[in-house]
Amino acid sequence: MGITKFQRHLSDSDIIDGDIGGPAQKIGNEIATLTYFITIADGDHEMFYYDKKARIWRENGTDFIWKFVAEKYSALSKVMLNEVIHYIQGQTLLPRMKFQPPNGLLAFENHCIDAIHNYADEFDSYDHYIRNKFPVVINKKATCPKFSKFLNQVLPNYEDRCTLLELMSMVLIPQINFEKAGMFIGTSSANGKSTILRLMSELFGKKNIVSISLQDLINDRFMGQKLDGKSLNIYADINDKKITDLDKFKLFVSGDSITVQRKNGHPYEIIPKAKHFFSTNTLPEIQEDNNAVYRRFIIIEFPNSFEGKEDFDLFDKLTTKDELEGIMWLLLRTAKRLSRKRQFTFKQTPSEIRMRWKQQSNAVFEMIEKSIGFIIKKNDGRISRAEFYTKYVQFCNSKNYTVNSPGTVTRQVEKLGYKPHKSSDWYWLGLDIPTKVAKNKNQRELF
Repeated sequence: MGITKFQRHLSDSDIIDGDIGGPAQKIGNEIATLTYFITIADGDHEMFYYDKKARIWRENGTDFIWKFVAEKYSALSKVMLNEVIHYIQGQTLLPRMKFQPPNGLLAFENHCIDAIHNYADEFDSYDHYIRNKFPVVINKKATCPKFSKFLNQVLPNYEDRCTLLELMSMVLIPQINFEKAGMFIGTSSANGKSTILRLMSELFGKKNIVSISLQDLINDRFMGQKLDGKSLNIYADINDKKITDLDKFKLFVSGDSITVQRKNGHPYEIIPKAKHFFSTNTLPEIQEDNNAVYRRFIIIEFPNSFEGKEDFDLFDKLTTKDELEGIMWLLLRTAKRLSRKRQFTFKQTPSEIRMRWKQQSNAVFEMIEKSIGFIIKKNDGRISRAEFYTKYVQFCNSKNYTVNSPGTVTRQVEKLGYKPHKSSDWYWLGLDIPTKVAKNKNQRELF
């Protein structure tokens, strides 16, 4: 029986006089007058209740029942309490896949909005099945001057600023799956990437967000369940532990149906809507090396350091009511444009992302291929492994990268095609240290 029928088939006299069923049914019918319930029709019978004040559906419907019973029927036995819960569960079953809001409908403090079609509603209706509400008022006149100034400072490149706004706006069009996750990188300190992630948590609401690292999402079989009903997954400072298999993460990003499981519960199917945002100083090395992996990410690099110039009140300035309303309105406009194009304005090809990822995740690769002043490629060059490792440590320290062991570095150099050579010591052939010939101060210029 649906939630509407469960409430509406009862008359006031039924509830007041207790003419229906035994004590469990009578208490259950009384609770049904307070709010609405949904019980997911699967093995766990997870219960949700409708929060009339917030006008959204919340988890832990059993807690709502326990609280009511504890306050009004404190002498009720645990057995009887369970009977009340089971009675309500039996009356409010609904398949999980039907417990979804209308496609694209988002709740804010003052409106429900479909960001694509500009549909707005006062959303008093419990049958929208909305589980998330963003804690911001929609204000079409709002602006965000402080946020705009901040973006210009931390991302001086216009393409990066545009891409970041489009990434953030994906949250507002969950019905369109771009199959992208945001990866914010930056080795300098106080570069702004953590501030962006904190700002997103404030803007979209902490209750709508989970925090699961990339590695845990892949390796922990219970973590996927935490994405159910969430709008974002934000995790700052993922570690650089090597990732051997990204297949599971690709499923979470693709928007396809996937089986998840909570601890001590039954497996069930979800279609994850959460958008993923990570930050790191050093990207983790990925064992799987193909375009299907790298096309799932968009990299935003924060190049500037504001160490010693920090504004310790910056976050408070960026998260005022007016500023947040301005940011949200900016993102809603961005989301509408993005929904029309169905692609990012400035594309990052999988091959470009692969090259940037390898540079960031493999310091040896970056030092040999991109650095200046540490190691050069030279046909007749050679450098001892010990001296190479010393240069590697210096390079990592200059970039604030994690320093790997000599054995790991040796394997990484070999993967790049360089072979060790043994004479009096072990050497790398084809690599050398750049030399600068100092001019003798007594040497005269000929021309």
